Amino acid sequence: LYRVIYTVEEARMYVIAKQMTKRDGDKEFWALFYRFYDEPYMPVPYYFLYDSRLEREFKEVFGYFWMQYIEHDINFEEYLLNWTIGKIDRLEFYNLGDLLRLLWSKGVKHNDLKGEHLLLKGDRWHLIDFEKFKHLKNPKDREDDLSILIGDSTLFLDGYMRFHRIEFEGEIKKRYEEFVRAVLGEFGIDIRQNPHFKTFLGVI
Repeated sequence: LYRVIYTVEEARMYVIAKQMTKRDGDKEFWALFYRFYDEPYMPVPYYFLYDSRLEREFKEVFGYFWMQYIEHDINFEEYLLNWTIGKIDRLEFYNLGDLLRLLWSKGVKHNDLKGEHLLLKGDRWHLIDFEKFKHLKNPKDREDDLSILIGDSTLFLDGYMRFHRIEFEGEIKKRYEEFVRAVLGEFGIDIRQNPHFKTFLGVI
């Protein structure tokens, strides 16, 4: 993944050049262009550059997907961490609920909704990385997305606490549980029996 810097009329601009297989590049471009092109809080796709002639000489060939760079202050897993350890005083999710409902209303299951793929800039969340998306088929797909989001972010929190030898108890545990209840309460979804979530819990 490359962040490319260029200057236009003395203003510094950024774009992302993401190295991808043809399958993944075509897939992400399709999702962003045909499902979310006019929607805010998603990166604008520019072009997937791929030279199929290289396939004649090389077994593995990659292209570059050029897209808008999303400037941000923090991602979702860092937000969970900062809230849990008391660096954030007020829990705010801003447009998170509307953003994920928009995703699903377009018939898309993100399928890789890790905390690092939700970026917060000011008071607005942005969603990135669509190369693993699937078409939404039933309500359980929404549960899967939220299970990955909470499970992966909890794994990040667990790693931080283990490294710094912080016990998961008392006020920290209370704030974590409040965070999870607030996110899931937004959608009225229970993930406790979801196999993805159980997998995350198995390694924490």
